[in-house]
Amino acid sequence: MSDVVEDNNIGGAWTLPVSPKPPEVLPRIADAEVARLKGATGGAAIVLLSDMPVDNKLLDMPSDGSYVVGSAATTDLIINHESVGAEHFELVANEGQYKVTNLALLQGTWVNEKRIRSQKLVNKDIIRSGCVEFVFLT
Repeated sequence: MSDVVEDNNIGGAWTLPVSPKPPEVLPRIADAEVARLKGATGGAAIVLLSDMPVDNKLLDMPSDGSYVVGSAATTDLIINHESVGAEHFELVANEGQYKVTNLALLQGTWVNEKRIRSQKLVNKDIIRSGCVEFVFLT
């Protein structure tokens, strides 16, 4: 039980210690590419910031619904990278409000370099899962 932390910012007595330094992230795509991808949506979206070869770099999020991001083929946005869990995080949209929830217990999910359990998103928040970054845009 030496790995148990009684109190930390992701909550609870049964959580693993928060690493003091997040892992290095992959290089980012150009701002023009982010803007082009965002232009293809009608509302809120997350855009893959990390420069990596994937089929889809965008998850369009209408004002209501639930979306899972991870490496599994059953997720809404598939990111095939060793640092991304099968179902890494969930995005929930409810009446135009958006929230991200960590589903990867060991790897964790980070918003603006702060490890989170669950957090409301605002425009231009940076979400990181493992070494892969996304930007939330409304």
